[in-house]
Amino acid sequence: MNRCVCRVIHGFSVLLLSSLMVCATHAQPPAPGKEGKESAPHKTKSSPQLQGNEKGAFNIYVEDQLKGTEEYDVEPVGNQFVARGKVQLTITRDEKPVHYLIETELVLKPNFNPVRYSMVQKFEGNTSSIKMTFQEDKATADFSTGSGTEMRDYQLVPGVALLDDNIFHQYGLLAKRYDYEKGGLQEFSAFIPQESIGGLLHIIYKGDEKIDVGGKSVAVQHLLVDTNDLKLDLFVEGNEHHLVKLEVPSSKVSVVLQKL
Repeated sequence: MNRCVCRVIHGFSVLLLSSLMVCATHAQPPAPGKEGKESAPHKTKSSPQLQGNEKGAFNIYVEDQLKGTEEYDVEPVGNQFVARGKVQLTITRDEKPVHYLIETELVLKPNFNPVRYSMVQKFEGNTSSIKMTFQEDKATADFSTGSGTEMRDYQLVPGVALLDDNIFHQYGLLAKRYDYEKGGLQEFSAFIPQESIGGLLHIIYKGDEKIDVGGKSVAVQHLLVDTNDLKLDLFVEGNEHHLVKLEVPSSKVSVVLQKL
């Protein structure tokens, strides 16, 4: 994958975001361990496809302190799907709380290929936005802040996974892209719009577990996402692999579904 690293316009960075960057260029796959040979219990007859409706809300914790929430929904519209997210975060800067509102909309095909993406971020009276369109291996983005606008062109792998800063339901979409029938170590190309950074990540199925979600014991499938620089744990449940919990141990970040 071509490396896409561009100047980040001021206004698109939040303290919490840097701890959640999930895409590292030239990441090397971890050595497959014993767990890489396990087969997943839920199998499909074809390549993973997005289907059905999904709606929910997450609580966002940093060091066990509630920092925000994300509401999201994914629904079919015609022959495409629309995934929307609304994130509200409170970050401490210079010993003062700063409130962020981030709203996103991703239009994608059933095979997860992105078609359009938009993001609007508001904080302290400031507004920043991104609008992206995708065509095969190309993408065009318009970045807008209070200081002006900028257009950028990218060469991206077809079917690239969008994992924008602090947009956690997009990790749920990533988990659905994993081929549970194939199992083992799988590689994906990913792109972070707010950072203009693309690269590779690897996912491995770690097996079935039972975890606590909102005081309930839930049977889940455990996926490990490895970017070489950062590891994330995704816990999904059911045949449709709904994300119920995300953890970034190195950053002490956890994202937990409010209601099952």
